[in-house]
Amino acid sequence: MKPLLVLRPQPGADETAKRAAAQGLAPLVIPMFEVRAVPWSMDPTTPYDAVFITSSNALKFIDNNLNLLKGLPILCVGEATAEAARRAGLSDITTGAEGAAALADLAAALGYRHLLWLAGDPHIPVNHPELIFDVKIVYETVEIDIDIRVQEVTQQPVVALVHSPRAARRFAGVVAERGSIDLIAISEKAAIAVGPGWASVHWPEAPSDPAMLEIAAPLCRAGETGTSL
Repeated sequence: MKPLLVLRPQPGADETAKRAAAQGLAPLVIPMFEVRAVPWSMDPTTPYDAVFITSSNALKFIDNNLNLLKGLPILCVGEATAEAARRAGLSDITTGAEGAAALADLAAALGYRHLLWLAGDPHIPVNHPELIFDVKIVYETVEIDIDIRVQEVTQQPVVALVHSPRAARRFAGVVAERGSIDLIAISEKAAIAVGPGWASVHWPEAPSDPAMLEIAAPLCRAGETGTSL
């Protein structure tokens, strides 16, 4: 069985590894980034219509302002982020399914205008003609040293997961030989960012960790008795 290389930051990396191991796969966790808190605050007198959240990472750093957020509708980019919001103690949650731009369209359709966006650094800005975003940077994602470990692991055939275009570019930059790596990207944008030369590149129709693992499982098992693609 090919190892499954999990490159996302913690604690998400361990969550992915746990899901993979439950399917009988062999995950190797080598995070390429670390998520760190950024001090932030919000003015309780600002009349926000809703909170706009495009990553579950943002929910890790809301403790000091949790009570202020509880009175607002919460817009989450996907089910994983919505679940993180529920675990944080938030309610009145609406879940999108197709990325930040689609979530903005949904916010406008629901009649919201002034949104508090709990974002990370870096993030991709969203412009919408009917919306005003007050962006609060609540976390930053920074590179950590992984070059030697990744080069050692990728000397054998592996299946690798990249959970963002930024992760795709970083992974492509540190891998010496791509031809024996099957790559699963979380989206088409991430798949494009990784560039050519891989054994194969795939991405799910809907961006989610379970959907990536569904694609990864048969690739990891390729070559086993009775297993084929």
